[in-house]
Amino acid sequence: MGSLRNSSLAEAGRYVTGPVIVLCRQIRDHICLWPHWMQITSATASVLLVVVMVAITAAAISGDSDSPNTEVAETEAVTGTGEPQSTQPSSSAAPDTRTTATPIVTSTPAPPTAATAPDLAALRIGDPREAASYSRDLFPTWLDLDGNGCDARDEVLAAESTIPVTKVGGCDVASGSWLSIYDGVTVTEPSKLDVDHMVPLAEAWRSGAYAWDGNRRAQFANHTADPDHLIAVTAASNRSKSDSPPNEWRPPIQSSWCRYATAWVNIKVRWALTSTNAERDALGQMLETC
Repeated sequence: MGSLRNSSLAEAGRYVTGPVIVLCRQIRDHICLWPHWMQITSATASVLLVVVMVAITAAAISGDSDSPNTEVAETEAVTGTGEPQSTQPSSSAAPDTRTTATPIVTSTPAPPTAATAPDLAALRIGDPREAASYSRDLFPTWLDLDGNGCDARDEVLAAESTIPVTKVGGCDVASGSWLSIYDGVTVTEPSKLDVDHMVPLAEAWRSGAYAWDGNRRAQFANHTADPDHLIAVTAASNRSKSDSPPNEWRPPIQSSWCRYATAWVNIKVRWALTSTNAERDALGQMLETC
């Protein structure tokens, strides 16, 4: 009976030690070589199998540690500590969308000079019409053509005062300060001012306004869009001027000649009014002071 058990164990050991030797040989630093003649029990064989499996696992882990650490390599490539693969930019890289701010350059208009004086050649030379048919009533004045509730005279007084004006009833100018460009006199009482037509109404009539209809004459008599068409001056200087053209009257203050002649030429050209040769020559002399 005892010999039979020993024989069975020997047979079992033969089946166990065979795979064990094979498995042990797969380990790089061979741990064991079991002789085929060793007699072991089944319990010992089980323990042996566990030991072998642990050894195999340890060997596998040791083998993996010998391979390059790709995760570290990729990290170095990102952080710049590794060797770059290529210095050429990737074709799939996002384009640079940054913009460079361009400074905006603004220009300031040059102050008026002699080069900006009106062209006398633009004047249309013609014989004036006799003034006998002229009547001031043909030119209705101090109308509210723009519909803002204030007539043309009050608009001129409010615009030309060198200080804020005071008004009565919303439009009537009661006080302010004005410099009469004809004679250089400062006036603070509106009642002492005339609002003068740079090109007098009678002169406009002789120069072509005789052919206008009533609406256009009213437009000319109350035109406030051009700051030099109507100007506030002393009553004395305006009466001195009367309806005289430049070849018959000039502002007493020579410093006003440039503005006066420039405004006269511009108005004559804009409203298609004629001029005489003497008038043109006088305008040219005054424009030389610009």
